[in-house]
Amino acid sequence: MASGRRRTLDDLQRRDVLTVVRVTGSRGKAAEYVGCTVGAIEAAARRDLDFGDELQKAELAPILLNLSKIKIAAEDTRHWRAAAWALEHLYPEDYALRRPRSMSAEQIRRALAEFADMIVDEIADEAVRARIMDRVERLAHELAAEPDAEDRDDA
Repeated sequence: MASGRRRTLDDLQRRDVLTVVRVTGSRGKAAEYVGCTVGAIEAAARRDLDFGDELQKAELAPILLNLSKIKIAAEDTRHWRAAAWALEHLYPEDYALRRPRSMSAEQIRRALAEFADMIVDEIADEAVRARIMDRVERLAHELAAEPDAEDRDDA
């Protein structure tokens, strides 16, 4: 922890944290503003459940504000791009643009399930089949845990 940074938050700092988070959605920016760490904010939220609830609500405020603006813009036919943006970002599996030859997470899941069926059908040796199925299941879990390629490109 950097010197001069507090580990606990007083009432004024908590109010400031909530104000900054309502605008930015960022605990990091709030920590910078009040001169503490994100860990101190999270510890205060764990100790004071009311503050924790307010913090969660504050994090949603900029999302709701911007989505409502997009919704209003999308209702005007001149701003159809706002509606397209909302669909692409709220429902990326269905509406996000994909690179040519890319697969959605659902397509990958279906392909892995089909591959697993092939293994069961074609490999007679129970031990070999079990080892391969374990590897396929680990791969499926790893893929499920990774962000989509589009998310990695945006980071």
